[in-house]
Amino acid sequence: MTKILDKFHTKYFQIFSVFSNCLYILAAIGMGLIAIGLIISSLAKVYLSFSSFPMDQSVLLDAVSLIVISIAIFDVAKYIMEEEVLRDRELREPKEARESITKFMVIVALVVALEGIVFIFDLGKTNPEYLLYPVLLLGTSVLMIVGLGLYQRLSLSTERDLKE
Repeated sequence: MTKILDKFHTKYFQIFSVFSNCLYILAAIGMGLIAIGLIISSLAKVYLSFSSFPMDQSVLLDAVSLIVISIAIFDVAKYIMEEEVLRDRELREPKEARESITKFMVIVALVVALEGIVFIFDLGKTNPEYLLYPVLLLGTSVLMIVGLGLYQRLSLSTERDLKE
């Protein structure tokens, strides 16, 4: 009876793996297409801004913001493909998990920081009373990096303890 259950479990696991990989692929392709669409949209707005005179600088800042977000979306799609689809095995080593989490968190922290910078430039000229919000966004990015550094330190000491 256990052999039958083991075969069923193995077959079920294979079907689920293929299904989940297909979902990850669709999600990554969707995110990639959205990122490309955002880049094309922002470049079209920049082109139209150059066509008109005087040029609207807020369009350029919006374009930078959209391109930064697009790159982050594309990086997340790439991360999903690399970690969930192309990698056939689970993360077995603590070092692999640490590197994977670090890579993802750096992407998120960079996006948050760049958005904060773009908002500071945008609001600094138009609504300086709202500068607190992008400054808090930059502070959040700094806290994310500090937290990531703490995570790195703790996980490295755990890896050393496991080796000993």
